[in-house]
Amino acid sequence: MAEPALSLVQTYRFAVLIENVDVAHVSDVSGIDISVEVHEYREGSFPENHVRKIPGLRKFGNITLKGGVVKDNHSFYDWIHQNPPEQKNVTIEARDSDMTTVLAAWTAEGAFPVKYTGPEFSGTKSDIAFESLELAIQKISRNEA
Repeated sequence: MAEPALSLVQTYRFAVLIENVDVAHVSDVSGIDISVEVHEYREGSFPENHVRKIPGLRKFGNITLKGGVVKDNHSFYDWIHQNPPEQKNVTIEARDSDMTTVLAAWTAEGAFPVKYTGPEFSGTKSDIAFESLELAIQKISRNEA
């Protein structure tokens, strides 16, 4: 019996949509993580001499988006300069080589910027100028592609 072919998502084709508007294509996305607190306790009447573990609250990590600086796109920079920055829904789409087919997507609800990092400039390099935006989020979910 033949093994089914896996459709792996490549890690360098990402689109960022803020409130369903395509605002940027980024090269790096990090921090998409969910963790569950663990609470330990021991019941006084429990006959075994060990701690019981129960799930607690879910926590969502900060997401960092990194992409090349585009002359006419100030969306990351403008968002962090709002006072206070508005909470928005942000969708991150992993796309195929044609940049139109969505392979996988995640939606972060209640996202707001907590850190903007501009490009590093050097007269001795010919690298692409990158900027990054770190987002605090309320919740993240994996969407159907």
